[in-house]
Amino acid sequence: RDRFDLGVAIQDEQGRYLYINEVLADMHDLTVADHEGRTILEVLGEVGEPVMELQRGVFATGEPV
Repeated sequence: RDRFDLGVAIQDEQGRYLYINEVLADMHDLTVADHEGRTILEVLGEVGEPVMELQRGVFATGEPV
C-alpha cells in the first residue's frame, strides 16, 4: 500500500460499523461487508478489546483520543 492510504471507519454509539473503507477492511484481512453492522469485537475478537475500551471512553465523555 501507498504510505498515504488511510483506514477510515464510522461507528454508532454501540461501536457497530456504519461505514468502513476498503483500506481499513484490508488491514483486517476482511471485506467491507464483513464489518457492516458489527462491532470491532465481533470482527476481530479479543484483539479488538483495547480499541473498544478507547471507543467506550469517547462515547461516554465526547472527548477524542
